[in-house]
Amino acid sequence: MGVDLKFSPQLHTATALRSHSAFVNSGDWFYAMADSVTTAKFVPELEKRGAAKIVAHHNCKLETKIPILRVQNVRLQYLLDCSNYYSSLFTSFQAFGVTGTKGKTSIAYGLHRFFLLLGLPSVYIGTLGVCYGRGLHENSNTTPGLFQLIEILQEAQNRGIKQLCMEVSSQGLEQHRVPCHMFNQRAFTDLSPEHLDAHETMENYFNAKSQFFNPHYPIEGEKFEVYCLDRSSYSKALERISGKSVLHYGLKLNESFNLSKPHYELGKVNFTLTSEHGCYDFEFPWMGFFNLENLTLILQIMLSKGIAFETLQKLSSNLETIPGRMEEISGHPSGRIFVDYAHSTEALEFVCKSTRPLVENRLIVLFGCGGDRDPSKRSAMGKAASNYADLLVLTDDNPRFEDSNQIIHQIHEGIPINQSVLTIPNRKKAIHTAISNLGKGDVLLVCGKGHESTMTAGGKTWYSDDRQIIKEVLGEIRLKQAHTLSDLLEIPGSQLIQNGAANGCNGFHFDSRLIKPDFAFLAMEGESLDGHNFIDAAVLNGASLIIVQKSIELGNKDLTVIQHPSPLEFLQEAARRYRNSHPALFIGITGSVGKTTCKDSLVHFMGPEAYGSPGNFNNTLGLPLSILNMPPNKRFAIFEMGISKPGEMDQLSHCLNPDVMVFLPVYGSHEGNFKSRKHLLNEKLLASKFLSENDSIFAQRIQSDEIEQILGRKVSLLDFTTTDLQRFGRGPANSIGFAREIAICLGVPTEDVADRLHSLQLSPLRMEIRKKGDWTFLLDCYNASPESTRLFLESIELPRESIVVLADMLELGERANQKHENLLRLAIEKKFSRLYLLGSLYSSAWRFLRQEFPGANCISFEKKIDLESELLGQRPSFLALKGSRFFKLETLVDSLGENQTC
Repeated sequence: MGVDLKFSPQLHTATALRSHSAFVNSGDWFYAMADSVTTAKFVPELEKRGAAKIVAHHNCKLETKIPILRVQNVRLQYLLDCSNYYSSLFTSFQAFGVTGTKGKTSIAYGLHRFFLLLGLPSVYIGTLGVCYGRGLHENSNTTPGLFQLIEILQEAQNRGIKQLCMEVSSQGLEQHRVPCHMFNQRAFTDLSPEHLDAHETMENYFNAKSQFFNPHYPIEGEKFEVYCLDRSSYSKALERISGKSVLHYGLKLNESFNLSKPHYELGKVNFTLTSEHGCYDFEFPWMGFFNLENLTLILQIMLSKGIAFETLQKLSSNLETIPGRMEEISGHPSGRIFVDYAHSTEALEFVCKSTRPLVENRLIVLFGCGGDRDPSKRSAMGKAASNYADLLVLTDDNPRFEDSNQIIHQIHEGIPINQSVLTIPNRKKAIHTAISNLGKGDVLLVCGKGHESTMTAGGKTWYSDDRQIIKEVLGEIRLKQAHTLSDLLEIPGSQLIQNGAANGCNGFHFDSRLIKPDFAFLAMEGESLDGHNFIDAAVLNGASLIIVQKSIELGNKDLTVIQHPSPLEFLQEAARRYRNSHPALFIGITGSVGKTTCKDSLVHFMGPEAYGSPGNFNNTLGLPLSILNMPPNKRFAIFEMGISKPGEMDQLSHCLNPDVMVFLPVYGSHEGNFKSRKHLLNEKLLASKFLSENDSIFAQRIQSDEIEQILGRKVSLLDFTTTDLQRFGRGPANSIGFAREIAICLGVPTEDVADRLHSLQLSPLRMEIRKKGDWTFLLDCYNASPESTRLFLESIELPRESIVVLADMLELGERANQKHENLLRLAIEKKFSRLYLLGSLYSSAWRFLRQEFPGANCISFEKKIDLESELLGQRPSFLALKGSRFFKLETLVDSLGENQTC
């Protein structure tokens, strides 16, 4: 089936080919898809924008000075011309495309995620949206318009992406939106009669799909492979159309390997693959035989690219579930909840049939049918679900302009009289009710909308995400117990070695002194201490659930004990799962200076519904603890993300998976562990790796351009003032002002933020003023970096009346000496009453600068006890202390205060 049209003459003279008038620039060609009347409305705009030519239908009548090229089929001509004009773009990808009724999303997105696991940059385009890496952003159609597709591919090319995984819809093919020749691997997942309202007959439906396998459409393509589900009846037809031998995938006729011993569980599947290379056991976190079919194609594509079986086997358990496709929302104390996109008879039957044998007790199925769609499938969907469900919950699913009650009545027509049914049109209320009916061993399937986040009825559309609604309900349930034993035992590697009285916990800690009642104690083996020796102390403080690393004998049989080979990994995985089931908006904050102040201020401004990570719990141990100890009913969750070596931010971002990211300026802190400041910045920016294009990234003007360049996307640049915040000190004022603007951007009324500012207090040891006896202390000794020290020195308003102590800044790398010299020079030039230095680095700097500043009132000390003796001999005054946490300078306050009271 060839194409009779030819490329438009003088195509090479165009600067770009456009199908949307708003994007036309001077010299562009515009392809008018609409009729004469509609197109005529855009002619003035096209003339103003400098369009060089209009390509229109042969009978289109337009009054314009722009040259018009009339063709029989504008859409087809646009595809043909783009195939020529953007030829180098289309051929720059290793492109995989999949079409069919079901499985497209799981295959294309699953393949994309597998590429990412292998470290291969990939772009996904399909029902879920567009994904250049990890985060998704919305797309109006499964297969985008050709103009939009070209923009997506250009962006992917700019990012250095070579792999393309794309869903191809029948409408996209019929409307000539797909440059089929670019795909060197094309797959067909079979057809089922779900879209006959659009295609009328199965023959028409297949004819639309089969265009994807025509080697001459839209132009002659490179060599390509054809894959077809082995149980499909269309295999021979595809061979005839493509002129190629079809490669089968699935559970029957797989040429590459033999799949055996499939074992299905809720949330995962295990199987064995046997090939000429050997026998391999796999575990994937997907469920259902239909997903097993999808996985066989993904594995075949990977093998065709030379990926070793051993590599695929190693990564298989890390392949995350597809958003909205049997996606589990964990956190229910006794039952399990899955969200699935099934919105047709066959898809609903597939998911119910696959789930029913794995359910210990009842299967509850919640679903509805869309309005203004084929009404004949409604009773069929009711019958299909009834065959497997113990309880049906019928509700709305985009009624659009139809009567909701009438749609549900038509679903009822297919349901047997003796079937247990709840009818609740309000979908949010229906989900609440279904979860409240969930008991021990029950499974709830929430079907129909999957990843979708809107509801449409009566001409209005509003935000409604099944997954978010479920998380909110679970948050209410979890107020009694945040973490259930059953959830914790789902973590890979976990083993229950003693079943005591505890069925879960409300928090975790590794320090027995900080254990609260109903907390779990994490017994970890450290470099100097072994947490297993402190189990008894933790139990005295209320712990009844213990996580151990090694098998130990416990005399208290009331304790519940879980063993895991790596308690830290256990903690991180538990935190990731809890975060994914929590309804809050998760906000991450990182940078070199001011993270804690910015975090604490933002928590304060967001109000009582906000939670913030405590103190400096911001690393690979502290962050998961902070997440796990977060109350279930908070709306905003704000966390510091701090790193001291490469690779840590990758772990933190995987654990937190923030919805919003805040980047404070990045300076040269911890340079001793990083090659350069740029290296540190790149590591910090990994915090945003899971954000979608629609998620917010906030940055300050000082580094916003650099951040945008590295991330390849726009960030929200916030301008803010600090003139009313100087009482907090220059450094904190900057962080507070930034947090204030972020809170307003996130929807907090300006008057509420202003009111809350009056009661804002900084965390201890951050520009903290203390009075003791006749001494006044300024404590900024939580930590020290060159930038924070500079801001500290500039914040002291009366230097000639002040005594200042500077202790060494640590982890600065090869330039540590130079940085200490620079700051010491600044301090000396401020002419403080007295300047005391503590540590070898400042002592070395003072020896170097002594001759340059012979009259400076400066003394250095190698030992803290010597500095303390010197201060004890001074008259009370204003004493400002700044240094790394290692020195614990705040203890000097107690010593001096004690001296004054004697």
